[in-house]
Parts: sequence; structure tokens; C-alpha cells
Amino acid sequence: MTDQKHPELIRLGQSIRSIRKGKGLSLTQLAQLTGASVSALSTIETGTRDARASTLYRIAKALHVPVADLFGASQEAAPQTGTAAGYDLGDLE
Repeated sequence: MTDQKHPELIRLGQSIRSIRKGKGLSLTQLAQLTGASVSALSTIETGTRDARASTLYRIAKALHVPVADLFGASQEAAPQTGTAAGYDLGDLE
């Protein structure tokens, strides 16, 4: 658990809650589908708990969405240029 809410965790939790509600599921139902407790899911949704990757995977699987959707990722992938564009790697060469 975290001592304070981080904006990233709040956004993640809001996204999970929005997807869950959009699917018509209660926290109890999502808990049954994921094997996580209702209280754990609640703290993830409120941004007071930093979820493990395995928990996020189980949530995404239960909601029938890609894990990236939990983070609000758009359906379009970022363009790949094949280079490290945007990164200052000069010191590494």
C-alpha cells in the first residue's frame, strides 16, 4: 500500500472503475472473477494501493480487455521509428 495517493494510481483506478461499471459488474463480482478481495480492488480503484502486475492482468482478463486499456491506452499504437527518437543517449555511445 502507499502512504499517499499518486496521480498515476488515481488515473489507473478510475479507469478500472469506469471499465468495470461499463461492463455492469459490481466490486463483489469482479472480486469473484479475479480472486482478489473486494477491499483490495476498492483500494486499487481509489488509488490508495499500488497493484501488482499479476493483479492487473487478472483484472484485465476478468473485464475482457487488454491490460493497456486499464491505463487508458488508446487503440492506436504509438508510431515506431526504429530509432531512439526523443531520448538523449549521447552519453551511452
